Amino acid sequence: MTDAPPAKRIRTADSTGNTSIEVLDGPESAGPDSSTFIPISEQAVGIRCFVRDDLPRFTCQLKQLNSDFQVFEVDPQGKIVRLENVPRNEDLLAEQAEHRQVEQKRKQMLETKSFDLESDTAKRLQAALGQRVWTELLTLAGVTPVADSPATVSTEVIDDKETRTLIHKGIREVFGDGLDSTSAKDSTIVVRVKRAGKGRGAQGGGFNARARWEHPGDFCLFTLYKDGRDTMDAVSAVASQLHLTTKAFGFAGTKDRRGCTTQRFTAYRVPATRLANCNRFLDGIRLGDFSYTRKGLTLGDLSGNRFSLVLRHVQGIDEAAIHERFATIRDRGFINYFGLQRFGTSNIGTHEPGILLLRGEYEQAVEMIMTASAGNLRGPAVAAKAHWQNTHDPDATLRLMPSRNVAETSMLKHMVQDMRKRADDSTTTPATITDWHGAYMAIPRNLRTMYLHAYQSFVWNHAVSARIEQFGFTPVEGDLVIDDRTAVGEDGDGNEHVSQYVRARALTKDDLHLHAITDIVLPLPGYDVEYPANETLRKVYVDVMQQHGLDPFDMRRKLKDLSLPGAYRKIVSKPIDLEFSTLHYPPPKLETDAETGRERTIEVQLAATDLDRLEGRTIEVPASEGGTTLLAVKCEFGLDTAAYATMMLREAVDALPRQI
Repeated sequence: MTDAPPAKRIRTADSTGNTSIEVLDGPESAGPDSSTFIPISEQAVGIRCFVRDDLPRFTCQLKQLNSDFQVFEVDPQGKIVRLENVPRNEDLLAEQAEHRQVEQKRKQMLETKSFDLESDTAKRLQAALGQRVWTELLTLAGVTPVADSPATVSTEVIDDKETRTLIHKGIREVFGDGLDSTSAKDSTIVVRVKRAGKGRGAQGGGFNARARWEHPGDFCLFTLYKDGRDTMDAVSAVASQLHLTTKAFGFAGTKDRRGCTTQRFTAYRVPATRLANCNRFLDGIRLGDFSYTRKGLTLGDLSGNRFSLVLRHVQGIDEAAIHERFATIRDRGFINYFGLQRFGTSNIGTHEPGILLLRGEYEQAVEMIMTASAGNLRGPAVAAKAHWQNTHDPDATLRLMPSRNVAETSMLKHMVQDMRKRADDSTTTPATITDWHGAYMAIPRNLRTMYLHAYQSFVWNHAVSARIEQFGFTPVEGDLVIDDRTAVGEDGDGNEHVSQYVRARALTKDDLHLHAITDIVLPLPGYDVEYPANETLRKVYVDVMQQHGLDPFDMRRKLKDLSLPGAYRKIVSKPIDLEFSTLHYPPPKLETDAETGRERTIEVQLAATDLDRLEGRTIEVPASEGGTTLLAVKCEFGLDTAAYATMMLREAVDALPRQI
């Protein structure tokens, strides 16, 4: 007889906002043998160095409560995203009715061609265009119709940017959504009638269109606060409530489940009233701060994240040493490693299938993904993977595999469809799995490229460790720094925009004094990057990749997905506006539920969330009943988009808790 698995703990919340952990008796669903599961170590993925290894580090507990780990998105303009306003549905309906009246007047203006041609804006527009173009514009808009109306109207060459901007804005203000103006390469402006159906999903606009969407942009922009749910789970919950697919929503980045996070979302042609109504039904999610925009959010539309963390039960260090350790991180930064999250929670790192894919070994890569077991995997997923290993029957395995295992279910569905098709075409031999490449390509793109990017991260981590071990934290000749080059263009409103592509150059002896260690970058391997001029560092890339049968100078592949251009990453990153403090709090209480007999550990909440603030709750740390207190560290800081909070914390925390 085997020993039963340890009791399970479930975290719940009481009415005071404190969180309890219930200890449940009895075995869990069968899972992998924890005695044989060995998680990936920092050393295994190249994480070896510290900015200062002579200062003491401490042990702590993190994420005991979701409020201990708060993340706030920082938008491209540098504004920290906070949940500011959760409006009542009736207020949104009143606002919508007012907007409908304005929209009705606009429609009437377009239908009757009753434009205000005597306004100051119209007079300025006429003066800027000249009488000829103004007359043609009135004909184009239908104010003075003629038998053979032109399809477009072009202005004279206008070299002055401010004049072009005045014309673009004037046309929008005078003629509403009836006309569309764009800047041409020869510095003229071309004006045409905005037709119905122009643009992605458009269902309105133009003089002859019926307005089915009443808002000033195709996307509703809103803030989403979530507690104890990851981003995709939150998206799925909102989409399910509205009977939509998740494709209707856009967001700039994904956030972890264990924590309270705030980020911006867009929903394509979903009114704020419908979104706000979700607040009545969804647990752990709040939507607010609604507005409308012409452009939906996509991955990467952010400048970073702001963190608010509570590290509990700090031990092995005094308060003076804590302040010295965090002051060092603030002033000198941390090594910008890719954290363990990049490599997954499986016994097989996400970089390992990446190696096989870059070698073109699709069958082996698919097998590795199908057999990898996460350390906390339980129940149906384990049974499905075991069945696959024993039978290689994609149809039966698919019926067992939970839908949340997206990579596995995507590949299995492709295998089933491909085998059925070939079985229908064959009269003699039963179909077997042959299209391993197709199975891999069936994984959603952002997920399948994860394996490749994880391998690039693996190589980069080893390279940065070698760079620091050999040369320390001072720039040396041959180090790389970013050499920005820009190309300036102009959008349809006459505004300049910048297209940027990144190149790197090697430092010479003459410019070493101009740069700090925070300027130095190393490349992620690819076909479009410069490798360090220092031969010792170049050899690190060669040696690491050669172990896997790969060459850093041969990164092009026939398949576009596998052809990696590479990128540059700073070797040292500094937290933005790091603030830290220590506090003392009472130990958790252990209570027994009178009805169930289950033990509950009650932790005191130490940090207010956005929702606490909106609902008027203040967080006060109570005095300890027995006089005994525990030590905690509260810290707030910002990070650039590609930096890992865990890699900053490892500079201070010894044996970083695995769960973060």
